[in-house]
This record gives sequence, C-alpha cells and structure tokens, in this order.
Amino acid sequence: MKKPIKANLHWTEVDELAIHILGLPEDSDNAVIEEALADKFEISHDSFTDIVSLLLPLAMRGRGMVGAYASFAVIEKNGDAMALVKMEVDPDDQQNYK
Repeated sequence: MKKPIKANLHWTEVDELAIHILGLPEDSDNAVIEEALADKFEISHDSFTDIVSLLLPLAMRGRGMVGAYASFAVIEKNGDAMALVKMEVDPDDQQNYK
C-alpha cells in the first residue's frame, strides 16, 4: 500500500479551520479550541491536526496566480474567497485541477 501524503501545516492554519468548524469566535485561544474539540469530537488538538494534515492532500486542487495548491475549507468572506488551510502542489500534476 502506498504511504499517505501528510501536509506540513502551521498551527495557526489548523486553529482557523477548527474555529470555523466549531463556530467559535475568531479570537478564541488555544485552550478554548482544545476544549471545544474535546467536547464535540472527543479528540485533542494534536489528533485534529493529524487528521487535517492527512485529508488536505486529498482536497480539490486549483491554480492561483503564484502556483498550484490544494485547499481545504474555502469560504466566502467579505465577497472574497479564502482558504483556511492550503498547501502547494506540483503544478505539473493534473489531478483534480479546476
């Protein structure tokens, strides 16, 4: 079996995604996020990060002005699209490009 790709994410990206999924205020600190993840999903912040890191490479891919990326949880904010979590991908890999 092929080893899964794991994205290298910064904790702030994971926090933004958790805040969005959990419906928390944007200025929620790590303790609030950790508690909400435990209450809703019965997982730690580290486990949530691991899950997001493994799912992100499976997300829909797109091309931006600067390169190609896989993004997770793209939402509309003030009329602009915003990726809460994204990673660069090989622009020559044609898999799932919009």
